[in-house]
Amino acid sequence: MPKFRILALLFLALGAGSVVGQGGLGGGGPIETGRHGIACIPTAELVMIRTRLAGLQLALPGEDGVAGPRPFPVYPIAGGYDQDLFTGNFVDLDGTAGVRDWNCGAYSYDGHAGIDSGLRTFDEQLIGVPVFAADDGVVVATDDGHPDMNTNWANLPANYVVLAHAGQRTAYYWHLKNGSVAVAPGQLVKAGQQLGLMGSSGVSGGPHLHFETWDQNVTTLVEPFAGACRPGRSEWVEQPPAPGALYLSDFGLSRTQPGQGPPLSVARDPRYVTTDPVRYYWMTLHHLPPNTTWRVRWLRPNGTVAMDAGPASFGNSTPWQWAWFWFQWWVPDMDTTPGTWTLLLDFNGVTELAAPVVVVPPGTPFQNRAPEPITAAITPSNPGAGEALVCRVQNDWVKDDLDWDIVRFHYLWRRNGAVVRQVTSAARTDTLPHHVANFGDVVTCTVTPNDGTVDGAPTVATTTIVALASTSTSLSLGAGSLTEFALDTGVATAGAAYGVVASLAGSVPGTPLVPGVTLALNLDALSTWMIQFPNSPPWNGTFGTLDAAGQSRIGLALPPGLPPALAGLTLVHAGVVFGTPWSATNAVPLLLVP
Repeated sequence: MPKFRILALLFLALGAGSVVGQGGLGGGGPIETGRHGIACIPTAELVMIRTRLAGLQLALPGEDGVAGPRPFPVYPIAGGYDQDLFTGNFVDLDGTAGVRDWNCGAYSYDGHAGIDSGLRTFDEQLIGVPVFAADDGVVVATDDGHPDMNTNWANLPANYVVLAHAGQRTAYYWHLKNGSVAVAPGQLVKAGQQLGLMGSSGVSGGPHLHFETWDQNVTTLVEPFAGACRPGRSEWVEQPPAPGALYLSDFGLSRTQPGQGPPLSVARDPRYVTTDPVRYYWMTLHHLPPNTTWRVRWLRPNGTVAMDAGPASFGNSTPWQWAWFWFQWWVPDMDTTPGTWTLLLDFNGVTELAAPVVVVPPGTPFQNRAPEPITAAITPSNPGAGEALVCRVQNDWVKDDLDWDIVRFHYLWRRNGAVVRQVTSAARTDTLPHHVANFGDVVTCTVTPNDGTVDGAPTVATTTIVALASTSTSLSLGAGSLTEFALDTGVATAGAAYGVVASLAGSVPGTPLVPGVTLALNLDALSTWMIQFPNSPPWNGTFGTLDAAGQSRIGLALPPGLPPALAGLTLVHAGVVFGTPWSATNAVPLLLVP
């Protein structure tokens, strides 16, 4: 009998009859996300890029209608934020040897100048995870051909892309995968366009994108995230949330002791065998508060409790951003009871995972199971032609394959039935650049999961490109709001007059204008005033002429300090293009919030 089992039986015989099993935490701990004082981008490369930028400016409009930096409309890396994609470092805003991030936390390291968003392991890098342009721009510099699986922050050359954006803004996309750079210096790119794939080239400890932003021709470092310790406008059109509650990003079974943890590959087995002397599993966790506790319960196939261990503590006296652990157990009933067991993992009193675990007799043939069913959605929900589209997988990111394989996704984008992009990625999102589809086009995203051997069931998300789109879904009465609307009806309407008005009286049934054309809102005193006094503050550009592309932008600068009694009302915008023939836009509702 194996020594481990002999010790367990002796333990039981000595009176610990309430513990029907033996084992516990085997190893692991926090994962390093950076090293103090080591810059991701060497000084020599920064100097070279500044030289190339000298005298280069782009005349791209900012959100206020004049040339200048504007918020990034696209997060530059594929993946579900705080799911399969973890952001562990932000810009260090502390001017001393300490560390302070935009949210007044410590998600950074001393002197860090960018945002680090990383993958769970190198296995996903090998499959491929796209990196996208965060905004329109021109390629300033690229490098490729360097090793891309670095783990020790050595001073090695990186694969990268540098883009110049509007208003003397520059963005660095660093640590890319070898051979993946898909653009060249001087090339114009669109927000959402693929630049390369995530890697671990250069000064890096694992697969991640280092995204660094500078203004005023690389003289002013920018932290795009806005919060308590970085007041002012967010430099994201839609800012991702602050680091939140503890969550589990990855999990796997192993019949042998895991010898290494992320970012390196970790052993994965689909099931246990009744004769296994010890059974192992591992997990990756994020956002662990101090003194995080764990509890493990094994449920028999009939749902009864075979073992309950814990609670116990990981012993972390400080918060851990990212940690990996492996456990080992011998549960006697597993030796005699094949079937689907359930492993319950609790952290700080909350069940984070109920994992189905298959136990089979020796010699049982393995039958690979396809990935679990998925759903998908395209965001934004009512996109204009000028907006990049994101296709998001929406199922559980840990239990996406119950053989515990790494799932990759095949994204197939179509516009009116014609294929416009397809890619296989380990990430749970993919992005289509703006103006690949135009007003009235129907866009579909078909996503097919695969475990490396067999496909799961595909799912299809669909959207239709609308004429009028907004950068916001709500307006703050107390703080005020800056909102931009994009009116885009295509080159067929170039030079046509247009008008956009707002109403607090709703959008149904609308206001008939001419036969077959109904303004998608109900006129009220506000909309009547906007017709009588076009282009008056707080709006600009509400009436005018479409440009050569059939486009125009409308701005709304809502002042702060408006009556809180208006909260809960919806301000609807809609417009008409006076072309041949006339056409009405969709309604854009904006919720008024305190």
